[in-house]
Order: sequence, then C-alpha cells, then structure tokens
Amino acid sequence: MREFIYFLGSLAGAAVLTALAVLVEPKSTIWSVIFWIGTIVFVMCAIALLIDIVWKTFHRKAISTTSMKGSEKISTVDETLITNARSAEQKNNKVFSAQFRELQRVTDLFGGKDEHALMQMFDYEGFVKFNLIRAKQIIDPNRVTPEESVAMEQFFAGGAAIFDIRYVHISPFSGGQRMDPIPGVAGILRTSKKYEDAKRLLLPFESSPQMPTAVQESIKDFDQALANNTSLIIEVVNQKTSENANNLFSANDLNSPYYGVIWNAYWNCFTPLKPKADVVLKNIRAFLKVS
Repeated sequence: MREFIYFLGSLAGAAVLTALAVLVEPKSTIWSVIFWIGTIVFVMCAIALLIDIVWKTFHRKAISTTSMKGSEKISTVDETLITNARSAEQKNNKVFSAQFRELQRVTDLFGGKDEHALMQMFDYEGFVKFNLIRAKQIIDPNRVTPEESVAMEQFFAGGAAIFDIRYVHISPFSGGQRMDPIPGVAGILRTSKKYEDAKRLLLPFESSPQMPTAVQESIKDFDQALANNTSLIIEVVNQKTSENANNLFSANDLNSPYYGVIWNAYWNCFTPLKPKADVVLKNIRAFLKVS
C-alpha cells in the first residue's frame, strides 16, 4: 500500500510537470527538460511498481509452497506417531489381557481357600497318614496289615517318590549316581497323584512371560513351601522313630500313648500355606491397583 501511494504521488508530480511544460512553453528548452524528467519519473515509477508486484507474487507462492511442504512433512510425522502410538497401545492391551487371564487363573486357584482347603488341595492329610504306613512297611513289614497295604497303594497310585539324601545311600553308577534305600530307614517315601496334579498347576505360572514378577516370585515361594513340607515328613519320621520306634508303629493307634507324636511334630514344623497364598493374592491386587 505504501509503495502504491508513493507511486501515485510520483505520478501526480510527473503529470503536473508535464502539463506545465505543455501549457506554458512547449518549445522552451527548460520545459522540455522538465517534460522528459516527468515522463522518465512516470515510467520508472511504473516499472518499480511492476517489479514490486511480480516479486511479492513470487514470494507469496514460494512461502505457500514451503508451508505446504512443511505441513505435509508435519502431517506425515504426526500420522507416523499416531500409528506407532496406536500400535503400541494395541500391543499393550494384548499383553495386559494375557496378564489379566493369567492372574484370574491364579486367583481362582488360591482365592477363597483357608488353610484346611489348601491342605486338602495338596492332599497333605492323606500324605502324612499313608507315609506313616509306608515308613512302617520299610522298617518292619509285619507291622502293616493287608488292608493298610492295599489302601496305601491306592492312595499313592500315580504319585511320585520323594527322598532325603541324608537317609539314602548314594553311590557312583555308570558315570552318574545310584540311590539305594538304607535297610530299616525310611529315606524314600511317596506322594499322591492329587498332590502331583495340584503342584503341576503352579508350573505354568512360574515360567509364564505374562506373569508380573512380584506375583511370579510369590508363587515360587508358595511352591517352595510345598516342597519343604513334603520332604519334612522324612525328617520327622526318622527323628521320632530314632527316639522310640513305637512313635511310628503306634502313630495311628488311638488307644496308644504314642498316638499323634509324629503327627504333632510334623504339623508343628509344617509351613502354613494360607499366608503364602495371601501374599500371592496381595501382589495380584497391587498389580491391578485394586484394594
């Protein structure tokens, strides 16, 4: 706008000078000079305006093109960021969904169970009862009735053997080691299928990549408590039997003064399962941020 006003002023001045030159003395030398100066001024102003218009038009187009390219780049970057964010969000949602399913399975396994229910789940009462019969059979087979022997074999069917290296004989064998029972020592006892099946339920959670670390560690701690309680029976049986064989032979005889000696010693050293299960559930709640 400013240049346009300047141009108008110059144009007006040139027109006035030209008019004066024509009207006053068109043939005078001085007015001829003034005429041509006015004409030159007019032409120069016109050229200047034209150059200015052309330059501004080109500059605006250049700015517009650069802006559009910049916008396209920004738009492309934004779309990439949005796509990556959505992909990450979908991936996180899938991971959380997998974690939630795993945590729900653990909650179903431990939730709502008291100490007695957990002991039943891992078959500990039958485990103690029939391993006392098994220990009697090892030390003095004549102390076990046929009925007890049949019931014991039914209970242990599908289970596994457990041992304590302190109460067995270990010897080299074919590049490895051989384990043999020591006569008269209950060094190898057994578990039930129910116990083994319940314990196997924990294994996937202990190695699952979806399981939160704190929950996984607390499940491993629970599993270790199971292992300790299971091997504990061998130690207690041998310790109490060495004190008095009747502690074993009359362990299940309600009319004997030795009844319950081994049972009581075992349960006194037994690691409670409920507190371990509560830690697992507490860590699940902490991960899910629920009270």
